[in-house]
Amino acid sequence: MNRSITKIFVLALALISSQMLYAQSVMIGETSYETITAAITAASDGAVIEIRGLHTESVNVGKNLTLRGEDPTTDIIQAAAIQAEAQTAVIAAVRPGDFDGDLTITIENLGIRNGNSSDNGGGINADKITGLITLKNLIIEQNASSRNGGGVSVVGSKALITGCVITNNKSSLDGGGLILASNNGVTIDTDVDIAGSLIDGNEGRNGGGIYINGNKDFGDNNKIDVSIENSTISNNASLSPAAGNGGGGIWSRCALWKGDNTTGNVTLRMVHATMYNNTHESTLKNGIQFNSTPASALTNFSIYNSIVVSQDDVAEKALNFANTNTTEAINNILGGLNGLPDFMADSTENANRNNSNGRTATFAGIATTLSDEGGDVNVFAITEEATAFNYCTVATGITLPTTDARGETRDMMPDAGAFELLLTPAVVMEIEDQILQSGFTPVVIDLSTVFEDKNGDALTFSAEVADDGIVSISFDAANMTIMEVGNGTTTVTITADDGTGRTVGDSFTVLISENAVPAIDAPLEDLEFEEGFASTTIDLTGRFTDGDGDPITLSVEVSDETIVTAALSGDVLTITEVGAGVATVTVRADDGNGGVATERFDVEVKMALGQEPRVELSIYPNPASSWLKVKGLKSINTEDIQILDVGGKRYSPRLISNEGQISLDISQLEAGYYLLVIDQIGQDQLVKRFLKADQ
Repeated sequence: MNRSITKIFVLALALISSQMLYAQSVMIGETSYETITAAITAASDGAVIEIRGLHTESVNVGKNLTLRGEDPTTDIIQAAAIQAEAQTAVIAAVRPGDFDGDLTITIENLGIRNGNSSDNGGGINADKITGLITLKNLIIEQNASSRNGGGVSVVGSKALITGCVITNNKSSLDGGGLILASNNGVTIDTDVDIAGSLIDGNEGRNGGGIYINGNKDFGDNNKIDVSIENSTISNNASLSPAAGNGGGGIWSRCALWKGDNTTGNVTLRMVHATMYNNTHESTLKNGIQFNSTPASALTNFSIYNSIVVSQDDVAEKALNFANTNTTEAINNILGGLNGLPDFMADSTENANRNNSNGRTATFAGIATTLSDEGGDVNVFAITEEATAFNYCTVATGITLPTTDARGETRDMMPDAGAFELLLTPAVVMEIEDQILQSGFTPVVIDLSTVFEDKNGDALTFSAEVADDGIVSISFDAANMTIMEVGNGTTTVTITADDGTGRTVGDSFTVLISENAVPAIDAPLEDLEFEEGFASTTIDLTGRFTDGDGDPITLSVEVSDETIVTAALSGDVLTITEVGAGVATVTVRADDGNGGVATERFDVEVKMALGQEPRVELSIYPNPASSWLKVKGLKSINTEDIQILDVGGKRYSPRLISNEGQISLDISQLEAGYYLLVIDQIGQDQLVKRFLKADQ
């Protein structure tokens, strides 16, 4: 075959393949249109235009309607096959001068790419949309503007941007990803809500990710209010020189509102936002930068439950508070800072607000690369070891989102940033098999010592009994009661549910018979030794008895044989030293007829002076309603242990100390989250969070 014919054949196959992959259609109801523009022209008010496949055209929208795709990775509108060939924005959503009423437009589930505009907004230009423009689940990429807003421009409009990826867009002027501005050409304030979105890898002169413009002389009759919630702003760059305005992530330029000539006309509020690795040549202007025109025009700024960091260099300022009226900051992990407001410069006030200043991405515990964790946008994930995990313990006084950037439910103790780590409840101590004699007193087991929810969610419990002719199960909060029905053996499965659809189960066997279970007549006490004790013996004679006179067989297990080993010779138990630490020894007495009694005790081998191991502190149950138990401390003075509520108020609880465990009376506390703070001479302060539940 001729080479040229072969090439034509291959190109034809490629074209057919591309058309199959991006099968084109534009529909309003059952009616098909050749182009999106033709469908818009024919559309009646409120119409929904369904778009499938790849479409190369520039679109003007001046009606109340919806442009809807199904999948933004395959249903795409592009201004040109390659961005360099484009001469217009992909979509211009502009209110016509003769339009009567408020314009409402929705654009969803589409890819928007390869726009190149000489005006604002290379991808989407929304101008004077006084009703609402909704941008939902869009991938806005590879667009450019020779002015502002390489990806998106929202001016003089009400806008909701949700579940969108705005990436790899460029502006010759400001706002590589977006420009958001007020406009005197309308009589409304500009309101922009950005939720569950990713703004990543965009470039502009100033405001690499977002440029917020109070628009002095052109927009200062009105205000602009920007809310950024559950969103990630990362890897954006401001390309101006060091003397430029900067703002690798966000640049806000505020004007005086002409309504009173004293108030700044820009408000920026961030809730559960993550900002990472945004850059500018000046170390002071990498992340969020504010400017004022005139100097008294201060951006009204507040930030909650957020992470704003550079990489791992706090000299790179992630947030410069200069030129702001910062009204509140609570539960934030913040990198290098400049121009702190007074309440954040005060260490006590700042601690009461649970802000951690001058921190790094490593401290926060966020991943340094974006990953797909489900949902519409990629995120910087965290693990349960991260500082950001369960970080937000102080009440904010605002309505917080109930989901994260992916749409996953946030738990009772939310994480800082856009991503919420949701863990399945865990079994921390398996329920022992129950060997019971007929006529036994109902057995109560505290399930808060069995199950743990590290997200702090309240657990509810249910039981499945294989043979309900043997036992029945009831619950009173976390207390499970086993009640006799008849003799025999059955399996019981307990399920713990955290209320978000995540569950874990634990199964155990219940044996009820006429046989008397061996009794523990002399409990075994915990033991403590200094290193070098070598070994010790315990005589078990008479410690276990059997009511039926059955012969008893003893056996022994050790939880950690790197600490001690245990061996039986008749009724004599020998404990032999191996290393330092704490191990649990379990002795079982078996009567050979199904009756088993179990006794446990701890053996601690103390290290030599100067080698004291770091204290591993555990608290349970958590949540707790009346008593909070602390394990890992030998003893403590009342003045060395305190409880702090979310407002910083301190409580000194009544405590009961029993070797190896301390019990704190929390029955008088109001329900809510608290910090347990323990001071130890010569050691680090220990801090644990817990939830006080209703009694």
